[in-house]
Amino acid sequence: MATPMSDVPWDLLTSHFEFATSHPDHGDITNFYPRHKPDQGKDLNRFVELLAEFLTTSAAQERKKYAESYEDPDPNDIVIPESDLVEMDASLRRWYLSCAVSGTPSCLQNRGPLQDERMPWSVRRFKHAGAPLPTSGAGGEPVICTHVGDYNCRCLPRFEDRRMSTFLHDYQRNDCYRFDEENGDGFYGLELLKALILHGSMDTVLRICAHHTVDFLSWWDVQTCYCVGPDVALGMMCRDTLRAYILLNFIRRGFPERCVRKAGGNAKSEEEEWSDPSPDYLSTKTYQRLVHDLTVSDMMTQIPQFRHMEFFGIRDDHSRTCPRKESRWKVKYDHFYPLGRISYKEFIGLDFDTDPPYMPSAAEIETVRSVLGVKGLPTELVDIVLRLADYHETRLLKVPHDPLHELNRDQLDEYLAWSWQILLRFDMLARAEGDEVPWDMLIGKCLVESFPLDMPMKDVPRQEKTECYIKNDDLESDGLRFTERYKTVFL
Repeated sequence: MATPMSDVPWDLLTSHFEFATSHPDHGDITNFYPRHKPDQGKDLNRFVELLAEFLTTSAAQERKKYAESYEDPDPNDIVIPESDLVEMDASLRRWYLSCAVSGTPSCLQNRGPLQDERMPWSVRRFKHAGAPLPTSGAGGEPVICTHVGDYNCRCLPRFEDRRMSTFLHDYQRNDCYRFDEENGDGFYGLELLKALILHGSMDTVLRICAHHTVDFLSWWDVQTCYCVGPDVALGMMCRDTLRAYILLNFIRRGFPERCVRKAGGNAKSEEEEWSDPSPDYLSTKTYQRLVHDLTVSDMMTQIPQFRHMEFFGIRDDHSRTCPRKESRWKVKYDHFYPLGRISYKEFIGLDFDTDPPYMPSAAEIETVRSVLGVKGLPTELVDIVLRLADYHETRLLKVPHDPLHELNRDQLDEYLAWSWQILLRFDMLARAEGDEVPWDMLIGKCLVESFPLDMPMKDVPRQEKTECYIKNDDLESDGLRFTERYKTVFL
């Protein structure tokens, strides 16, 4: 998966920021702060324009890999092939097993084995998060549901879920606490779509989008209740991936000196010797907020988060929207983490009384298997030992919690390439529905939300030639047509 990272003029962005452990306007917060150079607004606008152009042109090239057009499928047509189900299986089952803190959505009730439904939620989450549900397939392979016409079977997904009708539920505005009642079926179809996008099943996605009444973009900024943010939104998946792609490239290319671990052996003083040896970027508010927001697990939708959790080495149910230990905070109603004021080790341990659970790498698990095998334990006992050790979730990075470490270069490149592909798939999805993703608006908004940009800016209407979607009066929700009409212009 190639990305045009070398073609993007990252210096237009990185040259206007500096690393600092404090700032006159922000106090003792470690972060990347703007330099306020004369050409800052001009360069940031140019960066936004060029990156948006690269995304659009790259998506157009990617689209040529698929059929030029697709027939309008019938509601009873099977649109998800078995090959896609195999790819989606782990994500769907992990989603089911992780539904505890926020409760199980109605669309997942009566799905999955009875023994898992009887299992206490806390046990289900902590003992099985990340592990596939028990299956009867040889070697634990996914079992494809064959219960044709049975809407009560406990398979995930059911055979009937593979039909086009699953995706024909547009979002309907709902009152508080009535999201499941009004949008449960549509939400389940949305999560299947997210899984298809994550695993690159774009031929299936494009075929589904060929139906004349499909409107996935009506889910772009959906929230379960008006008192919360877009916690189940399709757009959240796109925005989070874009944010990870921009910020990791920003740090990697603009601040390589801040990605180097400090060696205690070269310390010049006792204070330096006992200081945090982790690289500077891990202590910035920008990076800590990125990790927190992309790994929050107390929402109804977690399928988009799983890949981010694996990359950053954050276990399921680690990050929450609000901290657990409220007594730590000086302000009674302050629900914000002290990002940028603490080390990364303190940051990942905020919600735990002890050190956060350890996530081994796949290589480490194989080493444990080998050692236990040499000791004479049969394979069955080795599996039991690993299960008791709760080694279900594994991390991707060789050096944990430091994705920009030189030993993690391959994993970082793979993650960035995957992120780029996700963005291209969203562009193809939007165009398949007759719309376009307003990349200039999303990129500008990403910069504003990620950095302390105390500089002149304004929101202006996007030009008519790039305006998203002409409003369809027949649809109750506007999706992109309503929420993404303005872009940020840096002055």
